[in-house]
Amino acid sequence: MILAYLLVTAVRVVALGRLGDMFGRVFLELVSGPFHHALVTVFSAAAAMSLIGALTSVLHGRHHQAGPDQPVASTKGQEPCQTAPSS
Repeated sequence: MILAYLLVTAVRVVALGRLGDMFGRVFLELVSGPFHHALVTVFSAAAAMSLIGALTSVLHGRHHQAGPDQPVASTKGQEPCQTAPSS
């Protein structure tokens, strides 16, 4: 079907003497469909990932910052870190 379209368009354009116009127009018509589909796919995936990230953030809860008298991470059940002796 595409080959027949290209052939008919080529015959028309050659008959009118506008060979350069044919390649520009035919190329744009052939590429615009797949390019549009790719853009829709990429932006849909980006929107879906954004929504998943936002939903995960909402469900995870608020982050609490440690105060001056609170440890940064929970050390419950862990042994304290030992520092290496300084030389």
